[in-house]
Amino acid sequence: ISSTATDNVGGNTMKETLSNSNNSSNSSAMSLPLLVSGISGLTFAVPCGIFLDKKSSHVLLWLGMLIRTGVCCFLPWVTSKSLMAVCFALLGATLPMVGVSLRTFVVRLVKSDDTAIPGSRQERAEAQQLSAYLNLIMGAFGIGSFCSPLLNQELLTCYGSKLATRYVYWGLAATSLPVALSGFCVTAPRSFPSEIANVLDDQEGNQRPSQSDGLKGLRRAPLTIVAISLYLGLSVGAENILGVWLFTYATSAALHMEIPHPKFWASWLNTCFWFAFTFSRFALACFAKMIPGAVLLHVSHVCSIAVLAVVLLLPYSIPAIWSLSVGFGICCAVWFPNGMAFARSKLKLDLSGIVNSLFELSANGGNGIGPASAGWLEEAFGLKGIIWSALGFVLLMEAVLLTLLW
Repeated sequence: ISSTATDNVGGNTMKETLSNSNNSSNSSAMSLPLLVSGISGLTFAVPCGIFLDKKSSHVLLWLGMLIRTGVCCFLPWVTSKSLMAVCFALLGATLPMVGVSLRTFVVRLVKSDDTAIPGSRQERAEAQQLSAYLNLIMGAFGIGSFCSPLLNQELLTCYGSKLATRYVYWGLAATSLPVALSGFCVTAPRSFPSEIANVLDDQEGNQRPSQSDGLKGLRRAPLTIVAISLYLGLSVGAENILGVWLFTYATSAALHMEIPHPKFWASWLNTCFWFAFTFSRFALACFAKMIPGAVLLHVSHVCSIAVLAVVLLLPYSIPAIWSLSVGFGICCAVWFPNGMAFARSKLKLDLSGIVNSLFELSANGGNGIGPASAGWLEEAFGLKGIIWSALGFVLLMEAVLLTLLW
């Protein structure tokens, strides 16, 4: 929750911070730190996966949250675009530390005593169980996402932008620190998910997995892993286009429609987007087993395309904008966790640290490139550029999914 709140509140506070320092606060200025964050995540993703195939998942989680604590303490004092980019580069580097660690932790819980034959009924049941667990833990991510914009706007209203920025980031630092310190108290699962055929004994007589296990899956199905990684990256890009730019879109639309208190209205739309996203994740944790993964992904693509098309046709319609907030939020909730579960059944192998890191590599690319592309299109074509960017990402996702099924 703390990790996602930090990522989500950054885009909204960045514009206020740059504006207060008399710097350019237009879309291109905001795009630079977001893009740097994505590139930083790309750089650190694979090393994190290699590390996780050798060591406990809690070490990286602890380190990532500790770095986030320090950056959040420092961010309120940043007044230049260069320092802002450096801070977001550090936050981007912690994304694979936190994300890959958590997902690898869940995979190890599900598969700690696995003897299932690939493709068997037991293997498919375990994939469904993994889907439920991933929806649950990623639903927790959404709690921070839907609470942070509303809290941020309330603080801006009460204390002004300078004090609000300090309170928001210091609050995030205060919530990140206990998570970092908890790494000393909570035991990580000992079983490693890759093919548990080669188990070696260390000098102290404790069992540890072969360090080459995680690489075996890459050699078995490299093109499929690349395709699914691309799908997951596109899904994160589409999700974050609205996560970052919905507030800006709604504020501009509210000013055009002369809605009172446009920023307050926009913050509610942003919050409803993340509420729909979070609620859907928790609901999918209960009901995902009833619907085949591929069918669920196809339906979510079709629905999101329909929502985006309506907004393109009616850009200043209040019902259309609300359907964008709620409907697109529900569709976004489906993609990443159920895409990973689909990968389990498609790849017929365990999701090791290195495979999870490749998923994170693509996700971090989407996390930066998606919102950045929306910013560039918004500069060139106005508000519709944001929607066109999201639509392009969803269409590419459907094309990749059809290729995998074919």
